[in-house]
Amino acid sequence: MFVKWLFYNAIHGTTYSIVTLKLLNTSLLLATSYKWVANKRLVFKIRKGVKFHNGQTMTADDVVTTYNHVSAKDSGVLTKRNVSWIDRAEKVGADTVRVHLKKTFPAALEYVSGPLAIFPKDIWATAKKDAKGKPDIPQASK
Repeated sequence: MFVKWLFYNAIHGTTYSIVTLKLLNTSLLLATSYKWVANKRLVFKIRKGVKFHNGQTMTADDVVTTYNHVSAKDSGVLTKRNVSWIDRAEKVGADTVRVHLKKTFPAALEYVSGPLAIFPKDIWATAKKDAKGKPDIPQASK
């Protein structure tokens, strides 16, 4: 079972833009560091020079926009439990993001390192809409 999990996370981590990927220990892919603040906030330092599949450089604004969009009540996210713990995200420096949790949620790093893909900030406004008017974001493709 562990091998299946490791394989899934390795594929997921190379296909999607996620902040961290947990293998045998925590390896940071899109962040250089993180810290917990008062058990209800996570602060990430975003790695410089990371590129999206479309060639754009990932910024703190992309992380903030993605987290705020997917955690919004009307975002259209199908698996709300993946984001229901997020209150909001804010940019607190050129390469620093603070994620506010609604309440203490020890599994937050697991969710950040798994199902929470980061997208370029402009994609939410320019994406085609599905039948319900929600952004139909192409997953890991241009």
